[in-house]
Amino acid sequence: MTEGPLTGHTRSSARRATFRVGFVVAAIVMIVDQLSKAWAVNALADGRRIHLVSTLQFNLTYNSGMAFSRGSGLGPYIGALALVVVVGLVISLRRASGLVTLLATGLIIGGALGNIIDRLWRGDRWFHGS
Repeated sequence: MTEGPLTGHTRSSARRATFRVGFVVAAIVMIVDQLSKAWAVNALADGRRIHLVSTLQFNLTYNSGMAFSRGSGLGPYIGALALVVVVGLVISLRRASGLVTLLATGLIIGGALGNIIDRLWRGDRWFHGS
C-alpha cells in the first residue's frame, strides 16, 4: 500500500511545515513591532510630532493598560493573560489547517509577544511596562 499525500510520514512533514508558517509570521510581526516601537521612542522623544497629512500625525504615547487605556495599572495581570493566550494559540497552531488560519494566528501571536516584551522591558519593574 502506498502512502497518499497526507498519510504517514508525509502527513507529519506537512504538519511541521504548516506549523512553521505560523511561527515565521509571528516572528516577523514581533520583530517589526519592536523595530517600529524603537523608532517611535527615538524619533518622537521630547514631545516631537511628525505631521503626515491633514490631521494624521505620529506622536509618542504609552499605555499601561489594555485597549483605549482601560485597566491602567493592571500590567502584570494583562501580561500574564497575554502569556496564557500565546500558549493557547501556539497549541491551536497544531490543529490549524488552512493558510488563512495559520497567517491570522501567527499575526495574533506576534502582536501578543510584542505586547509581552513591552510589559517586560519598557517599565521600571517586571511586567509593569507600557
